[in-house]
Amino acid sequence: MLAGIWLIHGITLLEDLKLTFLGIYPLHVKGLVGIVTSPFIHGSTEHAISNSLPLLFLGGALHYAYPKIAFKVWFFGTIFCGFWVWIAARPSYHIGASGVVYALFGFLFVGGLLSRQRKLMGICLLIAFLYGGMIWGIFPVEEKVSWEAHFFGLAAGISLAIYYRKESEYKKPSPWEQIGEENYIREAEEKFGERYWEGNTSEDVYPTPTTIVYHYTPNKKSPNSEESGD
Repeated sequence: MLAGIWLIHGITLLEDLKLTFLGIYPLHVKGLVGIVTSPFIHGSTEHAISNSLPLLFLGGALHYAYPKIAFKVWFFGTIFCGFWVWIAARPSYHIGASGVVYALFGFLFVGGLLSRQRKLMGICLLIAFLYGGMIWGIFPVEEKVSWEAHFFGLAAGISLAIYYRKESEYKKPSPWEQIGEENYIREAEEKFGERYWEGNTSEDVYPTPTTIVYHYTPNKKSPNSEESGD
């Protein structure tokens, strides 16, 4: 994404182009394309730099903490933010990747709070320390700043964090994950013998327990001593 941002920005500088028309224009069909293209369009070099640094850090943190769903968060965060801006923002062109930045910020912060893992909670605290001041960007402070993109980006990130909250739940690792599968196999063979693995897999390392059913039959009453024979 960073490569795309700077490639397009470099072309606009060299060719003296204005690509604002590729931004999001609310409630107009011509503005729908901006849902996908607006994050790559920036009005100035300072604008591109201000979005590139948090994208690099927050994007790296996202792929480190949530490698399985990172691309889903990127995609849905961008689409949800852009669509909500198209629905409810001011009638003007909205450009820049700041909405995506806020989506990543909201996802990582709330996802860390909802998780049970120290790693994710540590990332949450670090992000709050470094980028906590971003929260003021969701208010209409500056006229030329799209606070709507900030607000809806944050809302998209929080929504995704709640939806994917189970992805961060702690799962106790299996024995072979703790010590390594090769070590686990070796220890099992030393303890139970090599035939232990017949019919067993890593998903079912314990043999099916044997069920023993006892049937109790009471003994007949023993005869009295005087009635017994020789």
